[in-house]
Amino acid sequence: MDAPRRMGDHTLDALKGWRINDSVCLDHRAKMDATWPTTIEALQGMVVRQTSTGTILPGCNTTNSMPMFLMSNWFDKDVGNYGGDPATDFEAWVAAGPTGVMNMLVATGGYELMSTEIDHTAEGGYTIGAFLTSPITGDNRGKLIVGTLGTDVICGRVSRVIGRNPQNKQDATTFFTLYLPVYP
Repeated sequence: MDAPRRMGDHTLDALKGWRINDSVCLDHRAKMDATWPTTIEALQGMVVRQTSTGTILPGCNTTNSMPMFLMSNWFDKDVGNYGGDPATDFEAWVAAGPTGVMNMLVATGGYELMSTEIDHTAEGGYTIGAFLTSPITGDNRGKLIVGTLGTDVICGRVSRVIGRNPQNKQDATTFFTLYLPVYP
């Protein structure tokens, strides 16, 4: 059995520009791609991109990718609610309708967000006005890191320096969503 998870360890807080069930806010829903790396957990606040088949993969720093920010975790009860195999597990239970679909906010939506999915080794790197990207390879894939305008696909710009989310005491950065692709 997996260890219990604290709800506030991985968060995406929409500070401005998004309201739940608002038809004018730009959000998206999709499933994780079958090739999602097994070493990377899909966590709230992570940056993802849509594939040509409509599924999602971590990171956005590649051509023809629209950055989006996960509002769901892979283990949320409406995404993946695995209760065991009733044919072989004595105390297994059948989940009440997990769909595998994850909710996201799209980078072109005009939001101010706070995410815990950052490079925790980049002390002092998240300064106001810094451009943000998310690599598609390596240990930081799917996390917000400082990017270079004109070299990286930009998915945000730091709006405030807070260091920690005051609600859950986790390291976080606050940023405006932005989509600036790299042009040849």
